[in-house]
Amino acid sequence: MAASSSDADPPKRYLALWKEYLTLCSFADAAGGARSRSTLHHLSLPPGLHTVGRLDRDSEGLLLLTDDGAFCHAVLQGGVRKRYLALVFGRPTDESLAAMAAGGLNIRGRLTRPCAVRRIDAASAATAAGAPPDPRLAGARAGGPVTWLEVTLSEGMNRQVRRMTQSAGHKTLRLVRVGVGRLNAEALAAEM
Repeated sequence: MAASSSDADPPKRYLALWKEYLTLCSFADAAGGARSRSTLHHLSLPPGLHTVGRLDRDSEGLLLLTDDGAFCHAVLQGGVRKRYLALVFGRPTDESLAAMAAGGLNIRGRLTRPCAVRRIDAASAATAAGAPPDPRLAGARAGGPVTWLEVTLSEGMNRQVRRMTQSAGHKTLRLVRVGVGRLNAEALAAEM
């Protein structure tokens, strides 16, 4: 049966939310059982929405959900920039920042593309992340210096930012996604 011209596709839905630390970017916990963990299911989201990219369990920040498959594909194929703040151990040198930005890191058989990496101060990071200092980091600070980095990339491979910083000798302590395309956490916080 052919669709008539009056049959229009329903409007696409888009939802931006803040994924908290230790929440899984799935609607069910595959581990299940007694060690059930926090998932997106706990948020009672509208049915039919899918995540646009993911954040690992120990990352936090801006997460988009939609039922627009073309938009999801564009984001996942590298057509949209994503901005992250990474708190790392140590003081990365200009050379290590350049190495992270150069790309070429092998992640599951794919090489990362060049990206932008720069140091930022703690006040800028707190404003951009829209969150107070994380109490989990109190002990980490006593172990040595820490540095905030801003990383902007157009892809999003599995644990990419964490692998980039680790390859340069700086473990990521906190990772916060603060922007996807033109949407950013600062703008969302201002609207609330």
